[in-house]
Amino acid sequence: MKIRLNPIMKKDIKVTARSMKMAWGLMAYEAILAFLFIISLSVLDYGSSYNYQNIYGELISLFPLIGIAQVSMAALTIPIMTASSISGEKERQTFDIMLTTCLSPRAIVFGKVFSSVAEVMLYVIASIPIMALAFVLGGLSWWTLFLFLVVIFVFATLAGSIGVFCSSISRKSIVSIILAFVGYFLVCFLTVLPIIITMFATRGDDIYDSTIFLLLNPIVFLEEFFMLSMTGESLFSGGNYFDFGFFTELLAHGPLWCIISGICMLGLSMFFMFLAARKIDPLSGKVKKIARKQPIVQSAFIPKEVNHIEAGNEAQNG
Repeated sequence: MKIRLNPIMKKDIKVTARSMKMAWGLMAYEAILAFLFIISLSVLDYGSSYNYQNIYGELISLFPLIGIAQVSMAALTIPIMTASSISGEKERQTFDIMLTTCLSPRAIVFGKVFSSVAEVMLYVIASIPIMALAFVLGGLSWWTLFLFLVVIFVFATLAGSIGVFCSSISRKSIVSIILAFVGYFLVCFLTVLPIIITMFATRGDDIYDSTIFLLLNPIVFLEEFFMLSMTGESLFSGGNYFDFGFFTELLAHGPLWCIISGICMLGLSMFFMFLAARKIDPLSGKVKKIARKQPIVQSAFIPKEVNHIEAGNEAQNG
């Protein structure tokens, strides 16, 4: 069975795979993770030599460390890959040629987003041998590793959609990269803003259901996943200091918060991709309405006055 990929995604993956940048980038990625793993292992060995504890039971703490390192590197590299995807086409003057193909603007945007997501997932999958020690010796299940890949996919999709949207509204790659990082900050800050307002209103006593907006926060999404993986408890399960509200307490049982948060972030990603596709669509907005009302296109080689004269002559002859 032949799998039909998006042509934009297929082209970007081929170009990336054939260049040496990907090989050097993969080597640097694995070298950074290996360095962090060796440093963390030496710290655990140093601590266990004095406490006479079994070092194998402490290897479980390497999972969130390596996972957070991978998420941090993905958050830094995805804007560079996606924020220059459409603006780079504009700088190379190939954007208009890309729009003349049979692909719709949505297909172009989806191809740009998921080509970067596929590259990030390749880096993460290549790091599985390093993370495997925390699972084989630390006691974590392989199901947790699969869920970590899903979490990385959701995070990379949201980051890629923000980057492509910023790339669609700017003409320079450096501007779109800066806007992508600003977009990350706004998504994280605006979801925390209702909690800050509620705390000021209640003088720091209660925050109620203002935490519902954190379902769109990627940082809280990652913290909730690692919290459930390590302790089996939710960040919002203990209401000793704040009153989280009915809906927050309801979503804090088991992995329900992570599931709904992942769905919400995928929906937000689709929203950014829809805006990017609408932005690069040459027939969007008023232009599309005018094209529907006047289906006859004015030729660029015939002046408008000539067309009006010919129309008047035909009316007189008729």
